[in-house]
Amino acid sequence: MEHKDKIGEYVFGVVFIILGIEFLLLYLWHIFGNDCWNLGYTLCAARGEDYFSLYQRAFNLFNGFSMYGKEAWRYLVIPWPIVMNYFPTSAIVWGWTTIFFTTPHAGYKSYLYYSIALHLLSIYSLYYIWKKINKSFFILSLAIFFWLSFFSLNSEWVMGQFNHLAGMFFLAAIALAIAKKDKLSGIAWNLSLAWKPTALLLLPYYLKRRQKTTIAIFVLFFCVLTISYGIYYEFFYKNSLSDFFSLILNLTPRSGYDIHYIDNFSVYAFLAELFYNRFLGVYIFITKIYIFPPLTFYLLISVFIKLKDNYTKLYYASFAAATMLIMHKEVWESWLIFWLPVICILLFLAKTRKEIILVTMMGIIIGTPSLFYFWYQYKNYVLMYWLIGEKAIPQLVLYFYICAKVYKISKEEIYKWVKQKIFLRA
Repeated sequence: MEHKDKIGEYVFGVVFIILGIEFLLLYLWHIFGNDCWNLGYTLCAARGEDYFSLYQRAFNLFNGFSMYGKEAWRYLVIPWPIVMNYFPTSAIVWGWTTIFFTTPHAGYKSYLYYSIALHLLSIYSLYYIWKKINKSFFILSLAIFFWLSFFSLNSEWVMGQFNHLAGMFFLAAIALAIAKKDKLSGIAWNLSLAWKPTALLLLPYYLKRRQKTTIAIFVLFFCVLTISYGIYYEFFYKNSLSDFFSLILNLTPRSGYDIHYIDNFSVYAFLAELFYNRFLGVYIFITKIYIFPPLTFYLLISVFIKLKDNYTKLYYASFAAATMLIMHKEVWESWLIFWLPVICILLFLAKTRKEIILVTMMGIIIGTPSLFYFWYQYKNYVLMYWLIGEKAIPQLVLYFYICAKVYKISKEEIYKWVKQKIFLRA
C-alpha cells in the first residue's frame, strides 16, 4: 500500500512539473512574441521600460550626470523619460552590464535571457532547501509548479523589472545560509539589495551571525556610497540631494498610485478602497500609523528569535520578506513575484495537510491573473475593490500565518525577558 502511495505521489508530482513547464512556455511565447494579453495592466504596457531606466542611469553614471531630478534627462538615450526611484547602488553594481549594448532594446533582450536563465537555475536553490528539511517529492513538485507558472513573471519580464532578480538572489542567500556558508549568503543578500532592497529586513540575521564582511559591504554600498553620491552631485546641481530623497522615500505626490489604482495590490491600497470614499478620517488615521504595527512586531521578533536551526532560519527569512511587502504602500503586480520564494519555502516548512492547503490556496490566488480583465470591461468601484482585495487579502493571510509561526518560535525568549526584567525586578 505504501509503495502504491509513493508511485501516486511521483505521478502527480511529474504531472505538476509538466504543467508548470507548459505555463512557462506559454509565458515565453507571450513575451518574445510581443503578444498583448488583456489580463493585467502592465501586460500591454511599454515593454522594457524599467530596464530602460537602469540603462539611462548607467549612462548618466559613466558620463558624469546625475541619476535624479531634471538633470537625469539632459542626454536622453532611451525611448522616453522614466523616473528611477532606486538607490544608486543598482546602477553602480549592475549598470556596467549596459555598456555592452549599443541600444536599450538590445540590452532589454539580454536582460530577458539572463533573468529567464537565472529563474531556471534557481530551481536548484529550491531543491537544496527542500532536501535539507526532508519533504516529500510531491511538495517539491508543487513548489516547482509555482516556480514555473507564477503569473507575475509576465508583468516582471514585460516591464523589465528587477523584483524577480532580487528574489532569486534572496533565495540563493537563504540556501547558502542553510548550507552554513554565511559569507557567501551575505554576498548574495547584498546583490539582491543591489537590484531592489526588498530583502532589507534580513539584516538582523547577519548581525546575529556576526558577519562583519556582509555588514561592511552593506554599509559601504547602501549607506556611505549612497549619501556620498547625493552630496557629490549637490555641488553641481542644486536640489540634487532633495530630489534623490524625494524619489527614494516616495515623498513626491503619490495619491494617484495609492488610491484607486488598478495595478497596486498592497494592503495599504486595499485599506484605501475600504475607507477613502466612505470614512476619510479613518483613512487619514491609517496612513499615519500604518507602518508601525508590522515594524514593531518585526523588531520584537528580530530581538528575541534564536536562529538555532534551519526551520527557524527559513521562517525568519520568510517573515523578513513578508513584512517588507506588507509595509510597502505600492506593491505592483510585478512585485508579487517576491512572494514566490516565500510561498515555496512555506510549502517546505508546512507540517500538516491544513497548512499545505492554506499555503497552496493563497499561493494560487496570488500567483494567478488578477480580475483586471473584468474591471476593464465594466470599470466600476465594486470590481476595483475586488481587483485589489483579491491580491491583498491572501498576502495578509500569509503574513499573519508567518507571524504566528515566528511568535511561537520566539515566545519562550520573550516571556523569559519579561519575567527577568519586569516581574523579578518588581
